[in-house]
Amino acid sequence: MQRAGKDAVLVSESGLYKLVMRSDKPVAKPFQDWVTRDVLPAIRKDGMYVLGEEKVATGGAASRFGFSTTTITGILTDGLDQPLTMSSREIAELTGKRHDNVVRDIENMLTALGEDLLRFEEMFRDSYGRAQRGYLLPKDLTLTLVSGYSVPLRHKIVTRWQSLEQAERGPVVPQSLPEALRLAADLAEKNAALAIENQKLAPLAKVGDVAVSHKRSVVEIGRKLPPNLGAPYTS
Repeated sequence: MQRAGKDAVLVSESGLYKLVMRSDKPVAKPFQDWVTRDVLPAIRKDGMYVLGEEKVATGGAASRFGFSTTTITGILTDGLDQPLTMSSREIAELTGKRHDNVVRDIENMLTALGEDLLRFEEMFRDSYGRAQRGYLLPKDLTLTLVSGYSVPLRHKIVTRWQSLEQAERGPVVPQSLPEALRLAADLAEKNAALAIENQKLAPLAKVGDVAVSHKRSVVEIGRKLPPNLGAPYTS
């Protein structure tokens, strides 16, 4: 956000605790003192602390900690408002390709586009605990990557992106009466199907209850049941 022409960032109290308590480096000590002396009291009083006010505005406080204001802002905002990405591992899983081949394709694509590979790189551990390199791609680069893949594979990727975007947006709220009626009808159909399924399973559930109450096996009791009971569920 902008305030009085200066860059500022809002910091939650819980976020500050996480930040100041995770480092044992000597340079962190004066920074921790500043946070506990100036920042946390401001949060308790006003509900927030705006980085860029008081001594930090002049660069005095930041210089004593060995950080610039820009560096501190970057630390505090790291991980916030990150765009959706798809990992090279997920691309490999969806397309049925080997992960190392997907990594090779990604590196060739990024090199051709003049992109910095490190910007998209991620490190992870495989099932054997070994460090492996992968990549996290935004939507445009993911679709660029799979443009050379077969139509069925591209379709899987596009479908997955749609589900990711839908999950980020949250449930779709009907915008008109017809949409609301359609949603209600879909829910009614699902509930009716579930009721029918439960009705079919009820006799089998009863068998289990009887077996438990009489300490007898389900097979033993099942032999005495009518032959058509639970027929859809027998092999």
